[in-house]
Amino acid sequence: MQMTTEQGQRIQAVWKVMHDEEASWSQHSRHELVPDATHYIQFDRPDVVIAAVRETVNDVRSGARPERDDTTG
Repeated sequence: MQMTTEQGQRIQAVWKVMHDEEASWSQHSRHELVPDATHYIQFDRPDVVIAAVRETVNDVRSGARPERDDTTG
């Protein structure tokens, strides 16, 4: 894509807002940025994926309702 650095930064900012909004649709979701991972986080940071899966399984097993943390993002 031929765009300026400023245009790229604006697109990234809007993209983040859209993901944050989508994560707000459920109390069981969150948008977590992992700076050192690409779109293929399962290859770049499998530890983050594994931790998220374990957290979800533990929440389901315990019947816990996750707290909303609007600072995550």
